[in-house]
Amino acid sequence: MTAPAAKTMFRRGLQLTAGLRTIGGMGPVPLLLALALTWGLFSGEARPQGDEEAPRTKSIRGHVAGPDGKSQPGAKVFVRNVKNETTTILVTDEKGLFAIFGLEPALDYEVHAEYQQLSSRVLAISSMLQRYDNVLNFKLAERVVEEKPADAPVRMESVEISGKGGLQFAGDWYPPPDSEEGRFPAVVLLHGSGETRGVWDTFIRQKLAGNMVGVLNLDLTSGEEEPSGSAVTPSEADPDRMDTLLELFEATFAWLEARGTIDPYLIGVVGTGLGADLAFLASGKYENVRAAVVVSGNLANVRGVAERAQDFQPHSILFLATRGDESSTASIAGLERQTGYPRQTRVFEGSSSRGSEVLAEIPEASDLVVEWLDKRLR
Repeated sequence: MTAPAAKTMFRRGLQLTAGLRTIGGMGPVPLLLALALTWGLFSGEARPQGDEEAPRTKSIRGHVAGPDGKSQPGAKVFVRNVKNETTTILVTDEKGLFAIFGLEPALDYEVHAEYQQLSSRVLAISSMLQRYDNVLNFKLAERVVEEKPADAPVRMESVEISGKGGLQFAGDWYPPPDSEEGRFPAVVLLHGSGETRGVWDTFIRQKLAGNMVGVLNLDLTSGEEEPSGSAVTPSEADPDRMDTLLELFEATFAWLEARGTIDPYLIGVVGTGLGADLAFLASGKYENVRAAVVVSGNLANVRGVAERAQDFQPHSILFLATRGDESSTASIAGLERQTGYPRQTRVFEGSSSRGSEVLAEIPEASDLVVEWLDKRLR
């Protein structure tokens, strides 16, 4: 406050004091009390602009305990932004504590904890609650995974899909169950370089077959052969070759629609290695693709095709890699920056697995794939 303003306020206080009457027979109000009242009345006039209280943010903190009730250091706490489908991963300290601050209070969050094969229940923090400091405590327990019996019957038929230029791609088709509930989504599986479609057999039988979805497992090596007769490797996947492989999707969508039981605009594409690059490109190029999963992608393989494609808008992609596979970890970071929401990235610590090995060796990875497809294709 400036000196002239202070003098003016003081004069107003004296004037107000002179006019005060007695209160309850106690005599005149003391001068200091009157001045205090005067300051309260007039101080608002001198409050500087922009001094309003800043908007509050939300915090989440708490404790993670193991099955024995003791603090669990090194546990991962997943804070999921429900609107943006993004997840922040926290790690508990030596006392099992975690905390995150600066969260948007108008959004909803889902929080749970995991440690090795242990997990907790999922707790929700609603934007409807005007609670800015949220304390959540978790107790870990054995994760229950329901798997289909090994001898469960699975319907499968061998098929061929014709691409442009006379290309023929072999595949295995697992139709959805017989039902009168309308048309179903479908999942297209694409293997990596140096592999065949057989790498998906276990994943299909344990995670996909028998559900309300059709599954098409394609063999990328059964089409046009390379001059050497070997499978395509990442270094050989030039833009022209990638364009040729991408044309397979147009024939695939038409083939699926012809089944009569499949919705051609509810398609999920899951790929590993080279198949992951194709899954990323298909997500950005074809509106039929509602969800995609990229396991150990290669940014260099997709750059040329993506730059030439019109209206290229990849979206709804789950990216998976391992920390030990540094090239894939760097690539999916670059791919994620080009991807619209919803999107999610998970890098698994303590492993150097790549491609199909990620799904075969890390149970959590295959579970994430199924969860992602289920949310996007229903």
